[in-house]
Amino acid sequence: MQINVAGIPKASLLQALYNNCPAAALTGKMTFEQAESMVSRTLDFDYIGVCCIKTDLSGDVIDTWLYDRDNGQFAAYKALKTLLGDEPLVINDKQYG
Repeated sequence: MQINVAGIPKASLLQALYNNCPAAALTGKMTFEQAESMVSRTLDFDYIGVCCIKTDLSGDVIDTWLYDRDNGQFAAYKALKTLLGDEPLVINDKQYG
């Protein structure tokens, strides 16, 4: 799935994806400051500790297929929903969320 994330700070995206990864319960939540430090070095993430992120945050649209594969169906959308606003997820004319 691709999600338009234009205008959302990259550190906020990373923080939300990490903190909603099921494995984050083992390692603790990421702070915004930690996320800022990480995105200042790279925007293409594989694993962060035990959390599978596998997402490139460099553009205005992110491909969440690998994140969703490893963290659950629509996991990225669920993680980013508060940052995206009230727009429902629509895939093939079917509404989710």
